[in-house]
Amino acid sequence: MQKMTRVMMKKVKTMIWRRSKQICTVSLEILTLSSEFEYSDDEDMTWKVRKASIAVLKAEVLAHPESDRVRSSIMPKLISRINEREENVRLSVMSALDQIIACHKEGMGEIP
Repeated sequence: MQKMTRVMMKKVKTMIWRRSKQICTVSLEILTLSSEFEYSDDEDMTWKVRKASIAVLKAEVLAHPESDRVRSSIMPKLISRINEREENVRLSVMSALDQIIACHKEGMGEIP
């Protein structure tokens, strides 16, 4: 019984990990695409999507700080969004970067 439970838990963790990677990929694409379009302030509601994407990426980094994906794609994308024109999103980027750096300092030492 315990062996079956362990096997099932391993399968569930694998499924969650795969979905997590897919969600992060979509979030990275959203941040990339949103920087290519210009909207007037009246019609721009995309800041909500960008802010949610940043929250997803921050959660991924905090959940898996040892991942190479953090250094190769997530951190550079967050850093590129520091000049975000929408203040809500810019504050989310700064908060995410602050928490990610603090997490790395505590658990893994300095970010190379």
